Amino acid sequence: MNPLLAQFIPEARDLLEQAGTGMLALEQDATSQNVINDVFRAVHTLKGSSGLFDVAPLTHLAHAAEDLLAEVRAGEIALTSDIVDRLLDSLDLVGRWIDALEAREALPSDAESDMTERVAVLRRWLDHRPAVVGDIAGSRAAASSPASAAPAWLVDLPEADRLNAFMATSGARLLAWSFAPEENCFFRGDDPVAMLRHAPGLLTLRALPREAFPPFETLDPLTCLLRFEVLSDASRETIEEHMRYVADAIDVREIDVRELVIPTGKPAAGPVFHDFARLARQHLEARDRAALDRSVAALLTMIAPESLQASALRWCKAQLQRDGFESPANLERLIAAVETGKLPPYGEMVDKSVESKGEPIAPARDNSEEAATYRKCAHRIAVEQIKALETPADPAIVQGRLESAAAILKKLARTIGGGDGASAVDEAIAILRASGDMQPLRSLAEGWKAGAAKVCKDDPAAPIAADKTAPPATPEAHATEPPAESKAVQRVLRVDQSKIDAIMNLVAELIVAKNGLSYLANRAEKVHGSRAASREIKEQFAVIDRITQGLQVGVMSVRMMPVSQVFQRFPRLVRDIARKLGKKIELVIEGEDTEADKNILESLSDPLIHMVRNSLDHGIETPDERRAAGKSEQGVVHIAARQENDNVVIEVRDDGKGIDPGVVKAKALQLGLLTAAKAEQISDEEAANLVFAPGFSTKTEVSELSGRGVGMDVVRSAVLKAGGEVSLRTKFGAGTSVTLRLPLTMAVTRIVTIECRGRIFGIPMDLVVETVRLHREQVHRIKSAETFVLRDAIIPILRLADAMGLPQAEAETQGDDEAVMVVRLGRDRIGLVVDGFRERMEVIVKPLEGVLEGMPGFSGTALLGDGGVLLILDLQEMLRCR
Repeated sequence: MNPLLAQFIPEARDLLEQAGTGMLALEQDATSQNVINDVFRAVHTLKGSSGLFDVAPLTHLAHAAEDLLAEVRAGEIALTSDIVDRLLDSLDLVGRWIDALEAREALPSDAESDMTERVAVLRRWLDHRPAVVGDIAGSRAAASSPASAAPAWLVDLPEADRLNAFMATSGARLLAWSFAPEENCFFRGDDPVAMLRHAPGLLTLRALPREAFPPFETLDPLTCLLRFEVLSDASRETIEEHMRYVADAIDVREIDVRELVIPTGKPAAGPVFHDFARLARQHLEARDRAALDRSVAALLTMIAPESLQASALRWCKAQLQRDGFESPANLERLIAAVETGKLPPYGEMVDKSVESKGEPIAPARDNSEEAATYRKCAHRIAVEQIKALETPADPAIVQGRLESAAAILKKLARTIGGGDGASAVDEAIAILRASGDMQPLRSLAEGWKAGAAKVCKDDPAAPIAADKTAPPATPEAHATEPPAESKAVQRVLRVDQSKIDAIMNLVAELIVAKNGLSYLANRAEKVHGSRAASREIKEQFAVIDRITQGLQVGVMSVRMMPVSQVFQRFPRLVRDIARKLGKKIELVIEGEDTEADKNILESLSDPLIHMVRNSLDHGIETPDERRAAGKSEQGVVHIAARQENDNVVIEVRDDGKGIDPGVVKAKALQLGLLTAAKAEQISDEEAANLVFAPGFSTKTEVSELSGRGVGMDVVRSAVLKAGGEVSLRTKFGAGTSVTLRLPLTMAVTRIVTIECRGRIFGIPMDLVVETVRLHREQVHRIKSAETFVLRDAIIPILRLADAMGLPQAEAETQGDDEAVMVVRLGRDRIGLVVDGFRERMEVIVKPLEGVLEGMPGFSGTALLGDGGVLLILDLQEMLRCR
């Protein structure tokens, strides 16, 4: 994969996550300017970054979302839930495209059509907003020229259409007319499109819906719902004659071609605009068209194409191509628009090129505080670019950095020193490509710094800010993007998970080798009779054990991630499901900073989704039901995480209607999960836990959210597979709580080894409560089950050898004492009778593979120090199979 694309994909996902989270926050508080700035900045950055790749649909969709957010940010459009829905849908689509880029390095084949549809939806709000284009409305109201009769829709006509019409006509006047055919025009034999296609002098044509289209199911294809806007250079009489049969449906206005010159967009800011205006007026005064053309073209490459200044520059270029210097007042208006971000009215401008008969306008002294500060900023940017070029990287990335640095430095050089400065950058870059010598670039940057110092020396009233101050906005920092907050540089390194897993495998081998030292120490003493050698091996074992534990903790800490990585999807999930079900639900998340192994978090993803969906669908009542039950209309779902010893505990609880044990028992009887006698014996709590049974659901109808009976079964299966446990508590009418308890990490497992009929097995330490020795007289029998009493609690006994079906040795004798390991399975304690206890150790548990895969009662294997293979018991699965 392209290295730049590989870097873009995770960054794009981060930006999408930031934008999505911000949109949900804005729906709750649309007045938070910080949040809207964050969302806008995320979408803006995504749009800009995507421009590096051949993903035009993605860029266009992000651009449309950015435009809509810009209007929301400016207060021109009120944020509604409908807008949030459409923006979130667009972000979801971009997310799917990012997945496709990661898989195939290309967008799906239907990306263009999907983009067109989504952009049309987003543009719908922009098309209906009040026109805001600089100071155009004020300019038009103040003008006394015939242009004041121009139709209002002229402002909304795309700039490209107005430019084409402006360049296509040679006269000073043209027609702007609209046509709104009747809805039943087809039944009268009229063809509006044919009329317009044959209209004389047609320059540009736009078709728009008169109002929002009805749903597709009710749309009548024989009804005309469109209106048309036309620019034509024909005479009024000619158009009225051509449209005489529908004269009452047209509105014809005669306008001055200058009325097409409407720069649109958001004004940008920066010293470069003042510098351009000064130079442009010099060229206008000197009638130097070539120089003015170059200045316009140079500035267009440096600023955002959607800004008002860029639009004014494009009109300035068109004016020069069409009329040259025949209309200096028009050019002066456009230069003023570039300089101030507003288009002055015609009546307020003075044709300086005509009235100024004295000395030519002298160039302004280039020694202002603004100029000095700009050169200082240019030096800093150049230094950062040089640092980036000096950073080692892959050849493909180095080439990209070089091209990017060259473009940035040339833009700075043109602004500071004109064409000569850009040539100097080209020469320095050429030397760098040929010989790798960075000195010419350094000299160029130092020259900019020296120029800034000279400006301050020439003009003491314009001091340069000290180095420790923040630089002002550069030409690339457009007004459309909010200023980023000053933050400390994050020292974050993105590493592929496979590399971490490879290191973890090496740690596992190191742990096995470490355990082998203990085996060698015992062998040296018992087999070879060398206690001294055994002692030295044990001392070395202690050293390696300390190093191994440090390395193990370090690698495991890299794999640890906050549960917020899983929780972040739930605000959107809860919002969407609540809207679909017509319920009012508040989501409360606690303990997002709790950390767990990445693999554990990934195993939690599906179970948590099912748990939250159950709370929303089964648990929380509708507003009417809650009012009838004396509750508030808004239900509450809590998702909380905490760490307890070596476990991460996650709880999902709601204040809904809870689980009715009678309904559960009846459903269990219907499905054959219980007999009538068993249903009468089990407690309400045991009945509620039947929801974990495969295929169990209290819903009578299957919906998009529930009714299939797979949700809670998926929860239990996934949690047990991850080595955890799940419990449920409920109170009918008050709510339900489901708690998951999982190990912090699946990488390294602490076990205790036990001996059973001559074989060695491992049991995870987190299941072990304690070990005891029982005399045979302390073992009691209740019906067919053996038990013993431990601190006033009755503990059932399981003889592990019999449970596993191990054959009894011929010489095996029964002693007076029994070795019992008390383990905790869920909320129950069980005593396992074994032959003896062995050492404790840390191992890497590998899952069973091949013919042993899926064998019940075993969770995996571990390699011992002597090279033997140790089977790790899965006690929960073993007891379930009995």
